[in-house]
Amino acid sequence: MAADYVPLTNLRGPAARIAEVTTETTAPGTLAQVFMTGPDQNRKFDFKIPRGAQGLPGVNGVENDEAMALLVDNEESETRTAISASFGWSVLVTDPRFGAKGDGLTDDTAAIQAAIDFAFAQGGATVVVPPGVYMIDADAGTSIWTNAGGIQMRDGITFQIGAGATLKAKPVTTPVSKIIRLVNCSDVTITGGGTIDGNRDNAIVTTGEWGYGISLAASENIVIDGIRTINCWGDGINLQRLAFADYTSPVNVTIRNVVSDNNRRQGLSVEDGIGVLIEDSVFSNTNGALPECGIDIEPPDANGNARDVTIRKCTFRTNARRGITVAESADIAKVIIEDCVFDGNGHGAGGAITDQFRAVMGNSGLTISGCKFIGSLTEDCLRIDGPKDGARIINNEIDRSIYLYGTAILASGFPVGTIVSGNTINGTIKCQYQSFVSITDNTILPPSTGNGIDFTGTINTNHAKVSGNMIRGGVNAIKLSVTSSSMITGEIVNNIMINQRDAAMIIAGRNLIIAHNIIVGACLDSGTASVALVGDPNGSPYIAFEDNSILKAPYGSATINNTPAYAFSKTGTILSARIRRNRVDASFAFSDGVPPTGSGTIFANDDLPVVTTAQRPVSPPIGTSVFDATLGKPIWRKSSSAWGDATGATV
Repeated sequence: MAADYVPLTNLRGPAARIAEVTTETTAPGTLAQVFMTGPDQNRKFDFKIPRGAQGLPGVNGVENDEAMALLVDNEESETRTAISASFGWSVLVTDPRFGAKGDGLTDDTAAIQAAIDFAFAQGGATVVVPPGVYMIDADAGTSIWTNAGGIQMRDGITFQIGAGATLKAKPVTTPVSKIIRLVNCSDVTITGGGTIDGNRDNAIVTTGEWGYGISLAASENIVIDGIRTINCWGDGINLQRLAFADYTSPVNVTIRNVVSDNNRRQGLSVEDGIGVLIEDSVFSNTNGALPECGIDIEPPDANGNARDVTIRKCTFRTNARRGITVAESADIAKVIIEDCVFDGNGHGAGGAITDQFRAVMGNSGLTISGCKFIGSLTEDCLRIDGPKDGARIINNEIDRSIYLYGTAILASGFPVGTIVSGNTINGTIKCQYQSFVSITDNTILPPSTGNGIDFTGTINTNHAKVSGNMIRGGVNAIKLSVTSSSMITGEIVNNIMINQRDAAMIIAGRNLIIAHNIIVGACLDSGTASVALVGDPNGSPYIAFEDNSILKAPYGSATINNTPAYAFSKTGTILSARIRRNRVDASFAFSDGVPPTGSGTIFANDDLPVVTTAQRPVSPPIGTSVFDATLGKPIWRKSSSAWGDATGATV
């Protein structure tokens, strides 16, 4: 038998759809019968063997689907169409049997539905929408749970809206509308480079926010690729559970290469979904009905699910509110946002200006990495409330401030383990309600009126690690300032603080280790000391301030418009401190002339000038410190005529 033919006895077809060969004859011109199994029934197709052929056409022992279909003489026969559909051949919605016009006038809803239903009946196929404008009756009543409106997808369909093709909603008259809907579907792909247009400017309805370009409820294995969803009364794309009391979630949904623009409520709403991937897409210019975001991950109640949601390589541009909102729910978990661009969101069309990103999560798992925030219009462009296991904010470029807080989970404690690392931030990192927060290896350029890292307010932050950051400019580089409470425990190590307008550090807290930091040019415009120590109003703090370097001269072209005289100032009672091995080029002293005192205090800076009692400076500034080798301890100038030791006694 020729190598380019397949014996009928070997014929089994893709996905075992060809189930049985009823005759093995290969004589030229004879009729071979083959049973093909569809999803619901068996169908018999008749193949006429070409004259002189030894079997069905194929290559290397595998039948060729196209050639098989062509063996049927009548191009319009149901046999031939069924073969084409079963083997992935396309069905045109403009086929005379269905009758879609694409003229921008005719209601093509029924015609396109007929093509989809026909393809489904043949076991699945690609349904092609060629160039044209196809008007769709999208009205779906008043309930989002109603399975009505527009075109309904069926299992196994690839719906190809070709480039130059637009499905356009007729002017909607109901609060709920759906151009394409997927309800309990599986294995559906919507692709092709075409457009879904909600026609919002011509809507007759004036209420509601539930007009969807693509409505996807409780479906699985869905791909939306290369589609534009524009001008929708509500969302360009909406993912939802099956019904109000049926919590069946969409599962394994991929949204790729989508442009969602000028929709009224959201570019995309994930109201429910498990295993959702959104990539290489643009969400822009959402405006008209709150929340007005590019993407809103927001289950409608505590029974909803939004888990394992990944958003990567997407752009969020000039949405009226946020690029992304993640709204509080009992089961939002594992949200990953990576390599995205947020540009000019939150301009507040018709309302208040907002941040570009906000997450309120009571559960766990939020990562933001490799993203770029530009064109932010508010001080806090990135706001994180929760989650309980902390957020991961890593390697981003952020043009305003980050605000970390934890009110979403206060009933069960603080967020634990938030990491802010490797970011470039033209703003402030604000921190409240956090436990074991780690702020490391960031480059922070605060505004002239702001701070670099700000633990502030009346809220505790426990076990903070601040390490490896470079903070340039601003009022204070690091501020731990409280009224009725303070940061409890933490370490501030290996940071570089450059050219702050006031003190580089304001430290209020207890059980703090401050070591190996470099401070250059603090107090440019105000303040009296590079480091301000503030006693904890709620207890007796322990502070270790060791191995730091404090340089008075500013870096670069900055100038000191102030006359800072001290490395340290202190406010309140600091009862236990270790201040030693620090390197300073200003007089190492306290602004009020009194070092910290108390039973646990050690004030023994190893770099103090060493003199004997007889060699003490004559008439030095008050606060000058030296190490008196005769007495074997550091002393300081406590008044114009007297020296004192660490206890305040005159020596």
